[in-house]
Amino acid sequence: MEERYREIYSEIYDARIGELTSSQRSETFMRLGRFSDELIPGVRSAISRSERLRDARDGARLREDAKALLAVNFQELVLVPLLAAERVPSNEIREAVSHDIQLLVSRAEASSAPAPEISGHRIIDSLSRNWGRLSLSSFNLWEDPDARSVDRPRWELR
Repeated sequence: MEERYREIYSEIYDARIGELTSSQRSETFMRLGRFSDELIPGVRSAISRSERLRDARDGARLREDAKALLAVNFQELVLVPLLAAERVPSNEIREAVSHDIQLLVSRAEASSAPAPEISGHRIIDSLSRNWGRLSLSSFNLWEDPDARSVDRPRWELR
């Protein structure tokens, strides 16, 4: 993992369950929260779009736990680190997030047929099965720098 992302994830962890005072925790949330404010509507929009597509063809409904899982994970573990690191333009992040939410939901639906609902469990299964298809992986957010190929990550090519 790139050191900058490691630092950001450490801050997120400490703010959530670390040994910070209440004021330190609030300060961290305020600072990190500003990074995701501009793109949170995009996460909500991508989830809503997935629901509308399913409704239009009488597909499986996206259950509340699945929506919460997508929202929390994309906002806290994708948007905040990518924006805080300031290595990827926000329009590219927005497109990747939209694509990946659609991908995960559609693949989760396909694997849960004929179930009437897509659960958070199905989303996690979909994530595991489709990890290599995620647009976000091109930003090297989670990859181990020692394990990747000799090709430079996409953000280094700028």
